[in-house]
Amino acid sequence: MVKTAIAAFSMAHRGRISCGDVIRCVFDLSREEWKVYRFILSMGPLRVERVAKFLGKDRSTAYRELQKLINCGICYKEPNNLKEGGYYFLYYSMPLEELKREAEECVERTYRLLKEAIRRGFDMEDLEAEE
Repeated sequence: MVKTAIAAFSMAHRGRISCGDVIRCVFDLSREEWKVYRFILSMGPLRVERVAKFLGKDRSTAYRELQKLINCGICYKEPNNLKEGGYYFLYYSMPLEELKREAEECVERTYRLLKEAIRRGFDMEDLEAEE
């Protein structure tokens, strides 16, 4: 979390940070994962094959991108039965407003933790670790 916070603060300090940048930092998403989230958000529930086609990559790569989004809690999947037997999954995205709310809460928690660390100060061990 600290590395993520530092990256976000660094971008903000340079005056070049967008909501997407913050969300990517908060959820530790790659550009491709963020692209997949936005694609599902705009298109509605999708199968892995459609995501793979959109990315121009194979299904296993698309599946890994989707699994990361699921692990972050910003996408989920639901099974659907095929008439001839078997099943497939449809992937859904968290609504954008809910995603922004989650990101904002995480930023607030991180901000509080960083302020607490500053208030506690540092000791000689901290100085030695920096060398």
